[in-house]
Amino acid sequence: MAKQFSLHRILSFIFAPQISPIYWFFLLYLRSLSTNFIYFLIAVVFSSLVQIISLLVYMKSSKVGFYVLDKKKRLPLFTIGIISYIVGFIILEFTGAPFIFKALMLAYVINTIIAAIITKYFTKISIHVWGISGPSVAILYAYGLPAFLIMLILAAIVGYSRIKLKAHIINQVIAAIIFSVLITILVIYGLKII
Repeated sequence: MAKQFSLHRILSFIFAPQISPIYWFFLLYLRSLSTNFIYFLIAVVFSSLVQIISLLVYMKSSKVGFYVLDKKKRLPLFTIGIISYIVGFIILEFTGAPFIFKALMLAYVINTIIAAIITKYFTKISIHVWGISGPSVAILYAYGLPAFLIMLILAAIVGYSRIKLKAHIINQVIAAIIFSVLITILVIYGLKII
């Protein structure tokens, strides 16, 4: 039992929503090594680094844990995330970043707004799962269906870990997958049409 618990905690940490954007933008960078590395760095700063720093500061000042289990205490972090993603999107747009970098950053903006609304008014949706299943659409765009399915399986595994840790119930995990995938499809493929 202790090993399972440790594995769930490890998965929750490795795929924390402040950390996982690094993986997804790196995969997008690898897909096209001709892409300037600076775009990857910009994406990481505004999708991950700002969120990590704000979480650490918030943990110290508000006496909350790394996972901010109280849904009411998540809202300041959502706000910082939304602002950071917007700034990141604008910088990527004006520096001529590849489409998928800009599209994923914009998807982070919209997904975070929707996740914040759901969290404030309805339920404590799983941001861990949201942070994997949403970007899975960018991975679908860049790598195809098998990679997309692998990411959805990963989202389900992390969701299971969050349930086992009693951080979420199954409905919060399923809702995170459905909402994040649908919103990200609309953003990425909607932008492609425009």
